[in-house]
Parts: sequence; structure tokens; C-alpha cells
Amino acid sequence: GKILAVLLGHEDWVKQLRFVPTSDESLKLVSCGDDGKLFAWTWSIEDNTPTVARTTVLTCDHTLTTLAVNSNGTQ
Repeated sequence: GKILAVLLGHEDWVKQLRFVPTSDESLKLVSCGDDGKLFAWTWSIEDNTPTVARTTVLTCDHTLTTLAVNSNGTQ
């Protein structure tokens, strides 16, 4: 029931979100949407304070409606 972070970046509807396995203690979430952007969000929590970083994976001129991630989370 507590907001941990607000993720800003998409400029239109988000179509899909996927959690991705990582080899370290961080968490990764991948998002795609109508704005043609694919973002990877990573965050870690230290001392109950989340640190969020956004990486732009892909930008294109059409809607991205779905995404898939391989089992080891590298792609």
C-alpha cells in the first residue's frame, strides 16, 4: 500500500510491462508503449530508499504492443 517510486518516461499509453531476472540484487522492469519506446527500469533499495535508473533500449516511429525477454534476462 506504499508508493515506492514513480517511473516517468513514456509519453503515451504503456502497452506492456515485464519483470526480468537479474544476476545481482537489483530488480528490472521492461516497458513498451504507444510512444514507440522500450525502456528498462532498474532499481535497488538501500536503507528503505529506492534508487531508480531508466535506460532507453529502443525508440521507433510506431507503437510497440508486446515484448518478450529471454530466460536469462540478457535480451
